[in-house]
Amino acid sequence: MFLPLPTKEQTCIVHNIPEIILSKSKVKIISLPGTGKTSLLKEIIYSQPQNKFLYLTFSNKAADEAKDDVPSNCDVFTLHSFCLKFIRKRGRLISSYSVRYIQNHLNISFERAIHVKSLLDTYLKSSHIHLVDCVKNENDKTIEYARVFLADVWKRKAFVSFDYILKEFMLHYAHRDFPLDYDCILVDEVQDSSPVATQIYNNIKDVGCLYVGDPNQAINGYMGARNAIDNLNVNKEYFLTVNFRSTEAVLALANSVLIDILGKKEPIKPSGVPRRDIGGIAIITRTNAELIHYVEFYDSFSLRKEPESLFGLPLALCAWKNSELLDNNYRYLSNIKDVKALEKFSEKTGDRTLWSAYLLAEREGRTRLLSLKNKALQSHSKNAKIELLNCHASKGLQYRKIRIGSDFPSLLDMAKKVDGGEESVEVLVEECRLYFVALTRASEEIIDKTCNKSLSSQEKAFIKNVIQGKRNEQRYNSRRVCV
Repeated sequence: MFLPLPTKEQTCIVHNIPEIILSKSKVKIISLPGTGKTSLLKEIIYSQPQNKFLYLTFSNKAADEAKDDVPSNCDVFTLHSFCLKFIRKRGRLISSYSVRYIQNHLNISFERAIHVKSLLDTYLKSSHIHLVDCVKNENDKTIEYARVFLADVWKRKAFVSFDYILKEFMLHYAHRDFPLDYDCILVDEVQDSSPVATQIYNNIKDVGCLYVGDPNQAINGYMGARNAIDNLNVNKEYFLTVNFRSTEAVLALANSVLIDILGKKEPIKPSGVPRRDIGGIAIITRTNAELIHYVEFYDSFSLRKEPESLFGLPLALCAWKNSELLDNNYRYLSNIKDVKALEKFSEKTGDRTLWSAYLLAEREGRTRLLSLKNKALQSHSKNAKIELLNCHASKGLQYRKIRIGSDFPSLLDMAKKVDGGEESVEVLVEECRLYFVALTRASEEIIDKTCNKSLSSQEKAFIKNVIQGKRNEQRYNSRRVCV
């Protein structure tokens, strides 16, 4: 039994699974933090041994953990690994298309390759069938180069990226039956699905589906994820609201963001028996650049990113500033002439880590960064009680105590910019969600070093009103366009 003290919400879902499978319904489960969604999914699988399940997880690590804990009537994959089994020809894989790779493959200028990459990223993450549907301000040359590149990937003359795997699968199965014979498909962390992944789920017919996620924890907009939960075609919706992880004091802080800022109606409810077996301490920052500052303060700590990876980009930028020879991984920087071009490149490609790494390199310098890197190499231990990680890496994890870094932006300042038209409401909402995710990692204690901890009720109300006002304005404008 994976649900030793099942709530009424959980019991209702498990009770209705046979009907969901029989009727081949599409069901959405909104699961707030710490409400036992993983235990629920395992309970569903074990309670239906006569049915065959496909369990799609968000990450390879989650898939590996699930495989060790589910019976033989369940296959576990990430969506990428599942789709890879069925695309026409595997080819040589690459995580994503860099500007440098596109430049070298097409033999074009670096500046042109930036525009081609932007168009390719937009198209491959989208649910559109035709490339031209993603064209905004690109000129004919950019469009033609993008077409040539996609044709070369199709022929496997170019590498196959993770995004391309999903796109080819989506196109191939748009009007075909979903491959393999399953009675029910479980999709975890669905809130961070890209439009192409969402379209794959919407194309599934003649099989029951459970889509599990929390729109309040959708924090991967920078990767192309867009409002996936609201865009899923479903027959019924369930909620998991009772939290087994955190104390009432921690939940009060989380609910202040959820209700008072994001304007949600349903708060996280305490179970009355928060878990006491959760250990560990985490330092959670907004950026890797801020994370590096904590390296010198602890004799032993665990890093989610290996030190070589954590320090690689800022040290490369130190070399770039001095016009030195760059490592192969960062050779593309040699095409960027100056700081202004670097900032523009960061904005155009959506690579926010690049600019924050530059600011870190500028502030600390090479000697200081090398010293911190050596300290990290000596102190990094996977068995350490303290873990250093950024907010994106913290999702799905839990700790007894957390400290939230001071580099989370001021939500009030951002709301003022949104209200004045200087910033988009989507950026503000995602920063609110990131802050919410950080708060909900704790079971017992939070040390909040952000400026958001002291927001007054009036300031929270202002942020909420800005978000709701801009959202209403967007809906009104969308209806006008449709009319």
